[in-house]
This record gives sequence, C-alpha cells and structure tokens, in this order.
Amino acid sequence: MSYNASMIFCFYHAVPIIALIGFAGCTHRRVLPFTLSETEDVQPRSADEIMTLGDGLLEESVFLLQATVGEPLPRSQLWVAGFRQDSVQPPQLPDAPLRVLQQAYEQIPKGALSRIRWSATERTSAFANVGIVVNVNRASELVWAVDSQMLRDIEPIERVLFARRPGDYALLLLLNHELAHLALASLPRLDTIPNAIAECAADILGGFHTALTALRISSWGIGGLERSNAISILGSALTPGYWIGRESHPDSDQRAACLNRGVALLGDLSERGPIATSLLPSSSRDSLLNDLVSQTEGLVEVTGILATEIVPVTLPEMGPTSAPSRFLRGEVAAAPIVQLFRDLVSMHDSVGSSLGPLRGPRISTGVTLFPGSVIRELNYAVSPPWRCAIQGDGPPSNPHIACYLVADVDNMIALMFYMQDGIESHLERAALLADTLVPPTSSTLHINLRQWAIRDKDRFAVAGIMAEPYGEWGIPSRYVVWFSFTPLKD
Repeated sequence: MSYNASMIFCFYHAVPIIALIGFAGCTHRRVLPFTLSETEDVQPRSADEIMTLGDGLLEESVFLLQATVGEPLPRSQLWVAGFRQDSVQPPQLPDAPLRVLQQAYEQIPKGALSRIRWSATERTSAFANVGIVVNVNRASELVWAVDSQMLRDIEPIERVLFARRPGDYALLLLLNHELAHLALASLPRLDTIPNAIAECAADILGGFHTALTALRISSWGIGGLERSNAISILGSALTPGYWIGRESHPDSDQRAACLNRGVALLGDLSERGPIATSLLPSSSRDSLLNDLVSQTEGLVEVTGILATEIVPVTLPEMGPTSAPSRFLRGEVAAAPIVQLFRDLVSMHDSVGSSLGPLRGPRISTGVTLFPGSVIRELNYAVSPPWRCAIQGDGPPSNPHIACYLVADVDNMIALMFYMQDGIESHLERAALLADTLVPPTSSTLHINLRQWAIRDKDRFAVAGIMAEPYGEWGIPSRYVVWFSFTPLKD
C-alpha cells in the first residue's frame, strides 16, 4: 500500500464488528481525568469513555502544536497529580523539543489536526484533508490490553502508584502515531519510502509527541508513560500477521524500539537545548541532533533517518563515508582558540585591560553557559561550535574573554592537549615570559585546569583552559571546555 498526502492508513481493524456506533468528528465532551481508587474493580472502559478520553488527549496533543514557546502554559484539564496532590502544577516544557515539534506540523491544516472521527467499522487511519479516523473497538482493545496487564495482578493499594490509568498512554500513543502520519505526508516523494520505515518514523515522532504530552497530563511526567509499560505491550499487541501487514509494518521488537527512540529523543533534545550550537559532535547522531535543535534539519526528516537505524531495509547506495578521527577533530577544533590567543597577545597594547576595541553590545545570556549577568559580544570571529563573549564591565573584576564548547571525553582530551600545545608553542616562539599555573584539585573532581601568567614588557595577562563535567553525576560523558584571557594591567 502506498502512502500519499490525502490518505494514510496505519492501524488496521480486523476483529469482528459487534455494533455500529455512529461518531462524528471531535465532539467537545466534558474531559475528566481517569484516576483509580484502591477499591475500584478494573474493568474494560466503555466506548463513550474511550471517546471522551481520546478527544481530551488529542486536544492536549494539538495544544502543544500551537502553544507559544517560552511562555508559561495554562494548567491542562487532564492534569492528575500523584497521591492526590492536586495543587502540584505541571512543569514548564523545554523550549527546544516544543519548537521542533511545532515545526514538524506547521504545514498541516489546523482542522485536520483537531478532529477525530470515531468509527466501529473503518480502519484507524489518517487523512490530510479530514483528520484522523479511530476505530473505537480496536482502541478499546489496546487500552484494555494495557490496563488489564498492569492493574489486575497488583494489590489494590499499589494502584496509587499510577496517577493515571496506564491504558491512557496506549490511547495517547495511538493518536499521536496517527498525527505523525499527517506530518510525514509533507515529505517529498513519500511513496518511495519503504512502508516499514514510514511506520517506524511515525512511531518515533508519535513517541516523541507522547513523551512531551505526558509532562502535561500527570505529575509522574514521562515516568508515568514508562511505568504504564504501554510501549512494550503495544509492541506485542501489534505483531505482524495479527492485524497489520507483515510487509508494511515493523515487527513487535522493532515497533517498541521505534516508540522508545521517540521518547529518548525528547531527553536528547532537552539536554542539548543550551549547548546545541556549542557541542563538538563525536558521532553522526550528535551532528543530526545538533542540526535538529538548530532547525537546520526538520524533525520529520530526522525521524526517517533514525527509523533506518532500527528497521533494516535495502536503501539506494549512498556511497562510502569517512568520519575524521576524534583526535583530528580535536586538533581542528583547537585551532581557532590557538589563533585567538596569538591575536590577543599581539593586540595586547592596542586593546588594553578594558578590551575596548573588542567590546561589542551587551547581549542576553539566554541559554548559553556563560556565568554572570554582564555579557558582551566579542568583536572577533571564532569558528563554531565555539561560543565566545566578553564577561564583566570593569572593576571590581577585570573584563575577560571567555569561549566554550561541549565535547565528549575523547575530544575533550584532544582539545586540552592541542590548545595547551598551541599556547605554549606560541609563548616560546614569541619569547614571552610566562609562568604555568596548575591549581591542585581533587582526583574525583573531574576538572582539568591549566593557566599561564604572561608578562610582555609592562603588560600582564592570564590565559587559561579548563574542562569541567557537563550536567551529569558520577563519571561524566561530556565536558564543557573553556578558554579564557584576562588582561591585568595597562
């Protein structure tokens, strides 16, 4: 079956039809959170309950596509707090994932995103000019599959560990998977993409959307989605040969892997938000995610690339590629800083301790890693992924130049080596007096620091390089690598 912009079939209903239920598009029913009591008997939900819940979940998912990035969001009607803590507020959503999600759907008509046509006879599918059609019988089965497996074999008192019924997440995944097919319909030549890849890409995008929506519907956040085990159960329920085409869908393990990759992608982008433009890539995956955060690559295109890593298919030969070694990459990345150091030393007389000619306008710290509140643009071009600025406006502290990027362990070691070698080689060639300063640090601190006190006639400066762990406990996998230059005396 080929996919096109007007109709995209996905979930196929192949169970006996019990009754015909006529359902129009999105009816604005009263949306109430589905919570569990310790004494409640777990039973399948009625068709009306499924439709009411589905309408509310879709409304929440679509709300994220239209919310203003960076502004506080109103409390969701579906918000449920664990242990009945109704006063707990939903967290502010991370900007980078919300921005790329909205970009993925910006070409889709708003009407198509906000409508569900519930049916007891049609396949669950997506129509670019209509919206999504959901087979209520099949949706009920999937929701019950998760609810029954997760709730029937536990003690009633343990149900308080679920702020929402776990089956809610199965329905949310189903709806967001179908929305994802609408976004995928915007890809050029979609009919040339293998169906299994398109399905996995829809799972990745749907999993990503679901993880972000999960932050809005329960105080457990993504933990609620993970605790529900909905992804694993759905992967088993959607086994090829049961109710989906064997050739056109991933197998159960692949399907779960695709959904989980979408959930993990949210964490990847949330982490990379502040460092996307300053991260030195150590793999093609790093480069891909950096392009996604900076919006040089779209989320829809990225999900297709990630899908090919999970579902093995025969694709056209793209030719051999060769990535530079990590140490070569570290040497190349160190070169702009070594050149900056050389120029700063040679310009010392002209720039003085105020760094006047290099001082640009004040800029917002935004999502950078620069400490302090007074940051000025550096009037000197340094190649990305380095980010540079002038910090401080004068007494009581000297203004200084600071540059940083984020690297993995191997590239950090290479960077520190080549920056130190370049700086010390220039000091030797220029016959400058310099004392090397290596402050003592704890062996468990994972900080590498080296400084040089430099004297040139009556001019003094301190230059330094440092690597510190970025955002992780224990043994870090990423480091922020810093360069600083502080002129001390005119």
